[in-house]
Amino acid sequence: MSPFPVTQHSRDDLTETVTVVFSCGCPFYIGDNAVLAICGSTQALGNWNLDGAKYLEREPSSEGLWKTKLKLPHTQLEYKYLILSKQDSVLIRWESRWNRNLDLVENKLAAKIVEDTFDR
Repeated sequence: MSPFPVTQHSRDDLTETVTVVFSCGCPFYIGDNAVLAICGSTQALGNWNLDGAKYLEREPSSEGLWKTKLKLPHTQLEYKYLILSKQDSVLIRWESRWNRNLDLVENKLAAKIVEDTFDR
């Protein structure tokens, strides 16, 4: 018998995802009929398919700041921000920079905040 209590964990007790808050500043006005979105290399980010892109919400207190909160797996991923039409999700433009990288493999925290600026 162990002198220390043994804790049994079920699979549900183990954290398989990280809650990631993406905060993206947009240095220009994109209009009321458009929305900032994020798309990337994992299923949670749409697997680079625009139909799976996740919308960010404009922060009411800041005209150029957009945010979303997503649960992502502990993995390495690539992503980009894009601008979509609100009405029909038609692509207006992608960021012109290289893909962004995020490594969540070693992240043991339950949450992470990512701060970016569109196209920078």
